[in-house]
Amino acid sequence: DRPETLFYLDPPYVPDTRINGKYEHEMTIEEHMDMVDSLLGIEGKAVLSGYAHPVYEPLEAAGWKRIDIEVIATSSKTRTKRTECLWISPSCDRPKLTIEEPTQDNLTNRQAAAYRVHKARTEDSEAKIIEAIKILKRIGKKVTKAEVARMTGISRVQISRRYSHLF
Repeated sequence: DRPETLFYLDPPYVPDTRINGKYEHEMTIEEHMDMVDSLLGIEGKAVLSGYAHPVYEPLEAAGWKRIDIEVIATSSKTRTKRTECLWISPSCDRPKLTIEEPTQDNLTNRQAAAYRVHKARTEDSEAKIIEAIKILKRIGKKVTKAEVARMTGISRVQISRRYSHLF
């Protein structure tokens, strides 16, 4: 257990959250409580999956983030909509990176020139993509990244990676 260790836990579901079925290796509610206590004491990062249950509330009280995911639980006879949960330890949060605009003070001449070229090309590509989207809308065609790529000569992959925010 070190700060850079990531633990992923997918234990047997708490018995009263299940639709049906048993696991080969069961866990009692007390064992789930012990697991939660252990998780609260680790140095590393952790992600736990399961169904919402009061046994996991101490994690949320300690700052763990819970993400709810709608799923279809299937058994041999039924399909039921359920909400699975992921609990993510606070140590998994990374500080948001901030990218500063380059200034003359923190760039060499070569870097400043490269940045100006990059910025001009990016703005040019954005303008081409925006124009292609406008044309497609005006003529009543479906706006897709593939069609915009065909019209602009910019690869669909590049559009998806760098310009998705325009769609």
